[in-house]
Amino acid sequence: MASHVKIGLWNTGLNPPGKKKQHAKKVMDDFCNIVDFLLNDCELDFLALLEVSVADYDVLRKKLGVGFNIIDASNSAGVNLYFDMVFVYRDGVFDFVDKFDLTKIYEGRTYKSAQQLNFILNDLLVHFFVSHWPSRIYAKPDDGARERIAETIANTIDRDIKGDASLVILMGDYNAEPFERCIQGSLSASRDFSLVEGNSKLFYNPFWRYFSYNKSGGVNGSYFYKNGWGARWMMYDQIIFSSAFVSGSSGLVVDDDSVCIFNHALIDAAYDRHGGKLFDHYPVLAVIKGK
Repeated sequence: MASHVKIGLWNTGLNPPGKKKQHAKKVMDDFCNIVDFLLNDCELDFLALLEVSVADYDVLRKKLGVGFNIIDASNSAGVNLYFDMVFVYRDGVFDFVDKFDLTKIYEGRTYKSAQQLNFILNDLLVHFFVSHWPSRIYAKPDDGARERIAETIANTIDRDIKGDASLVILMGDYNAEPFERCIQGSLSASRDFSLVEGNSKLFYNPFWRYFSYNKSGGVNGSYFYKNGWGARWMMYDQIIFSSAFVSGSSGLVVDDDSVCIFNHALIDAAYDRHGGKLFDHYPVLAVIKGK
């Protein structure tokens, strides 16, 4: 049994929706080196990769070291709509059970809500809902789309995952910040640890902590947009935990001190090498441990 398990999510920026292309070897070398660092140096046991194509998956699969399994989830979700995810997990820590696609039709358009992956961890069933919600270019913050997308996830959890001790992890690039209605309201994701601990209907979102300004020049979000009007750092990438991971009612808890944005020089160098057009999000990481 694993005493602690490290999980993470990274939007690679390799193949944004509608822009599938074959990258040069130097780009793929940087991509594989960063993934290798996350898995082996940071010792991640589960890593969700976003904006990854089938071609990117093939390159990574050939370079992936012994001891890891990889799931290509870059499948179609509708006409000209694709999930763009790949999942890597450590053999002997997670046992994969099954996967489901969640979509939502809203005002005549199909949206990707999440991919649900179910794993066995320490003899317990853990449910991941991994999302990459539409850019704010295509779905404005006030058009209601993200609320409907989020409600699809919430309704699935309410319908299919029973019990106050259910172990559910929401993670993704939501193109929305923790305070926005689709996250705080539709997903019931609170920043209040003690409140979530006593309310099984709530989720805990630890990424609120990055809203205090860092005067030392450090990161204040997972994505930097230099032309931002109200702020340039955005906390779009998040990992959110069901109440059971806070109360420890199932025997697993989130290590609140471990939650972080992985702003490593390896990613900064790759971003600069490719003119700021790739690798423009930082990974987000967390640790789950036995209570």
